[in-house]
Parts: sequence; C-alpha cells; structure tokens
Amino acid sequence: MVAAVVAARLPVRDNSYLWHVRAGSLQIERGEVLTVDPFSFTALGRPWRTQSWLADLLYGWADSIWSLQTVTPLVLAGALVMVGAIGLRVYRSVPVALPAAIGTIWVMWLTIGYFTPRPVLFSLALLAVFLVAADDDRLRWALPLIMWVWASVHGGFIIGLGYLVLDGLRRRDRSRLVDIGAATAVTLVTAHGWGTWQVVLKFLGSSGELDLIVEWLTPDLFSIEHFPFALALVALMLGAVNGRITKRDLWVVLPFLIFAFTANRAVPVAALVLAPWFVSGLARASQPGSVPSARQSAFNAGVLAAVLVVPWVVPLRGGLDQELFGVEAVRQLGPGRAFHDDAVGGYLIYQQWPDRLVYIDDRAELYEEEFADFVNARAAVPGWEKVFDRFDLSQALLKVSDPLGEVLTAAGWVETYRDERFLVLMEGDG
Repeated sequence: MVAAVVAARLPVRDNSYLWHVRAGSLQIERGEVLTVDPFSFTALGRPWRTQSWLADLLYGWADSIWSLQTVTPLVLAGALVMVGAIGLRVYRSVPVALPAAIGTIWVMWLTIGYFTPRPVLFSLALLAVFLVAADDDRLRWALPLIMWVWASVHGGFIIGLGYLVLDGLRRRDRSRLVDIGAATAVTLVTAHGWGTWQVVLKFLGSSGELDLIVEWLTPDLFSIEHFPFALALVALMLGAVNGRITKRDLWVVLPFLIFAFTANRAVPVAALVLAPWFVSGLARASQPGSVPSARQSAFNAGVLAAVLVVPWVVPLRGGLDQELFGVEAVRQLGPGRAFHDDAVGGYLIYQQWPDRLVYIDDRAELYEEEFADFVNARAAVPGWEKVFDRFDLSQALLKVSDPLGEVLTAAGWVETYRDERFLVLMEGDG
C-alpha cells in the first residue's frame, strides 16, 4: 500500500503515458481508433495501431477533466488491483500468513518499477486477476471478459493465453481447450479485430529496435532490482526437493523461468505467474495458520492504519518531472522540425501536438530503422549528417552529455540555450 501510494504521488516520469493521453483524446475527437501515425514527421501516415486503445480513451477523457492529477488514482488503482489479486492467489496456494505475505512482497519488489500510469501496469494487474480466475474453476467463466479488456489495453494478453495452454498441459484437463478457444476468440472482436494480433506480431518482429531500449535488454538477476528473483530460484529448488513442486508443475514453472531471462520486462510477468510455487518453497502446504491474539490483532490494526494514512501526509511532488522532459529547453525551440530524444518526444506530443510534429518517441515498433538511426546520430556515429539532411533538421535539443552536441558545435551550430541537463543548438548561417 505504501509503495503504491508513494509511486502514485511522484511526478510523471514516463513519456509513454504522455503520448497515450494524446492518442486517447484524438480517438475521442475522431470517434475511431488510430490506424496510422499522426504524431511524427518521421513516420507520419505509416500504419500504426493504438494497441492500448481502451486505456488511451480513459487517459484522454480523464486528462481533459483533471489533467496530470489523473495519474495518482490511475497508478493507485492498478497497483492495488495487482497486489490484491496476487496476494489472494498466493494465500490460496499456501494458506499460511507469513509465507503468503513474503510472496506478495516479493512480487511487489519485482513489479514496483512499473507502478507508473502506463498501460503495462494495467496489463500486470489484468494478468494477476486472470491468474486468479484461471486457477479457480468457479471463476473460469470470467476469463473471456478479462481477456477482452486485456487485449484492448495491452499486447501482454498473449501471456495469458500462453498460461492457459501450459496450465492445461499441467492439469491434463481437456476442458481448458474451451477456455483457450473462448479467450482467443474475444481478442478478435476488440476495436482492432485481427489488427490486435497484427500489432503483437509486428512488435515481436521488432527485436532489433527493442534491443535499444533498456527494459527489453537481458536482465541482470544480481542487480538490486532483480536480486529477489534470483533468491526465488533457491526457494523453487527447495520446493522441488521437498515434493511441493511436482513434475507436472514443470509445464508452467520451467517456461516462465526461461521467459524471465529474456528481458527486464519479462521478470515481473514471470514473478506473477510463479508466485504460488515460490511460496510453496517457503512453507509446508499442510502447516495450519495461527489465530492472532487480541493484542496482536490490535497491533496489526495500528500498523494497517499507519500504512493507510502516512503515505498521504508525506509531502511528495506531483505533476510533471520538469528536468526529465527538458520543459524549459523545449520552450527555447523555434518553429519547425527539431532533433530530440524519445523522452522529449513524448512530452512534445502531449504539450505541443498538433502544432509540432516530433522526430522520435519511444514507439520503437513504429519507427523501426529510424530508431537505430536516432541512437547512432545522438552518439555522433559517422553518418549522422544523413539523418539531419533526410529530415531537414535545423535545430537540436540534446542532453549536455550527448556526443552529438560537441560535433554540431564544431560544425558551426550555435548554442542558444543551456542548463544543467539540456542544451539547444541552431544551425549556423555559414
């Protein structure tokens, strides 16, 4: 709860959320989902679908009323749904308070980096709810409904279908075929229809561009961010040795363990799926829960009250992270096209579109080779001039640390603005 509230009250640092807002407001204005890029001069008119069209509609509508104040309830709602669902799931698997609490905190640690207003948070929350429904025969009727919302919010819905397949093999339950068929069918009746799958397939085929984004790089499981997952491997091995993880469980456990090693973004997904097996390695499933004393219950109530109240009275900054997005530097840009990075691009879409089209933002699957060109140009790799000539760029907003700044200065460009993080350069007359 504390982590969710604190994350919800921090300044917006996610440029994806900013362009999602504008995509939502544009869909509301047009009365249809987007199928081509309207935001950049780099890929203007190129086929591009708003995979998260339903979340974007929510963003656009809420922003029109509350602006950036929308972020706090969005993040808080998504985080609490995810944590609540996963807490229920692990407690059902091992109804012992301490291991269940440890399992929930373990998932929180591995997912807290995604407590932002991006659609990925809602995808993680929907995955947690989907897993609860999939594991309970009384709730399996809800799987198609959850899947329809999920496929309208984020491409991560494919993880849910994969889980159903693997869990069906684990259970040797042919009735799972009905769940799989129904859940797959509803993805074809979202606003994009078959286009929902086209987005996913194109995204999976953009591995070269995704390799340029940190969250899609291979995870370092010994980093502070992911070290708890490495520790969980020990718990999983203990569970296997003690017979609490069976050979049939390996149909689910092994694929998601392997999946966790593919990308930073895969670690929280794998954690949500593997949490019950992690918890089973911490406690005996037959161990009974203890009934707390009256004094312990009073203490627990006091702790809960503090957890609910304290985060709201801590003076935390909201709004937009002015430094990350170079807000003051953006004000110094002249009219016309500019070279800038993906974070600034998201802010420009939110703040200045349609008056200004952007050079780049973080939609790597849209820009394809242009994204690699941007990375190379920012690093002043020989050939950067071709990017500037191709798009007729006469100004650049760069980080002070970007090598391209020194190269442009040496080429006669004039510095018109500088602060601790950003500088603006204009092409010289000569």
